[in-house]
Amino acid sequence: MNATTTLREHPTSGPHGADVAAGKPAAKHGTLASDWIVYAPLVATTVFSKFSIPPLAERGLGIGLPLVFLTLGIGLALNRVRFHGGRLCYFSLLIVTLGAMQMFHQRFSMMSFIYLTAVCFAYTLLVPRANGKFPESANVFMNMVLFICLCGIAQFLLQFIAGKSFAFPIETFTPKGFIVEGFNYLNRLSLSSSVLKSNGLFLLEASFFSQLLAIGIVTELATYQRTWRLVLLALGMTFSYSGTGILVLACGLPIVMLANRRADLILVFVAVAMLTYVFAEPLRLDIFLGRIGEFSSTASSASMRFTSWLPLFENVLFNDSIHTVVGYGAGSFLGVASQNPYPVAEIMHAKIFIEYGL
Repeated sequence: MNATTTLREHPTSGPHGADVAAGKPAAKHGTLASDWIVYAPLVATTVFSKFSIPPLAERGLGIGLPLVFLTLGIGLALNRVRFHGGRLCYFSLLIVTLGAMQMFHQRFSMMSFIYLTAVCFAYTLLVPRANGKFPESANVFMNMVLFICLCGIAQFLLQFIAGKSFAFPIETFTPKGFIVEGFNYLNRLSLSSSVLKSNGLFLLEASFFSQLLAIGIVTELATYQRTWRLVLLALGMTFSYSGTGILVLACGLPIVMLANRRADLILVFVAVAMLTYVFAEPLRLDIFLGRIGEFSSTASSASMRFTSWLPLFENVLFNDSIHTVVGYGAGSFLGVASQNPYPVAEIMHAKIFIEYGL
């Protein structure tokens, strides 16, 4: 959610905007209510990401998005959430245009179109807060990331002490129908290994855990730069044994270095690389290298999620100028993807271009 970004755009709007403009502190209960609304999506999409209800579970959908909209609905009713006028206009134009385009397609899924509408609609809302500043919001995010990181570290170690059932309690004890299906929760280090990768206890896969911690590392370096937290986040990423976080760091760290003129971080990277080389064998860090090598394997998850959409665009989408512009219709992704010579994961950006075009 971009709520924390919009805070700076309207620092004096909202129920207590006049008090803020006059230099008076906003009512504490109002600020707390707004805080809960702002941070609810973070909790809903992390701590509750595995949980679902029938029939959403079998469709691979959790209760996170419904919880987000329930919170926003309560916020609108209490006048704690407002519409952003410009974004609402752009959103309306987008939905009307895409909706009209669906009349020209043979394939059309109303549920897929509703899902796109719901995701985009969330960004038309803002939560005015008197104390809404990025460092404060970033610290709340970092605390949540640290909590999940500690759970993930404990989870990885607990499987050797108490067994996998207690290390992965949600997967073990949650009844079928109330846990999201279609994700690889219990992911072994390798086919011959009995050790499971950490998924941070709450997250859908080890790759999601790794990705969240990588975003946390980039955020920490861009804000507070607390060394002990960076060490813990790096340790958590190690126990995820996933290459997704490495890709996030490869994109994010250069930006942090350039934006903050932190050339000294190069020395940190060199030190980490040396430690990785020294402890590669006992900590099985060679698995990371193997994961990176999966990009060249068309049957791997790394290829499906990160590179397989490129030949799909080249071989299918860009071969037809009309479909390049208007797409193949809402809900058509899986059918179109079957024409690709390699398996393709239903990831958001590829799905949007295939179904709705440029």
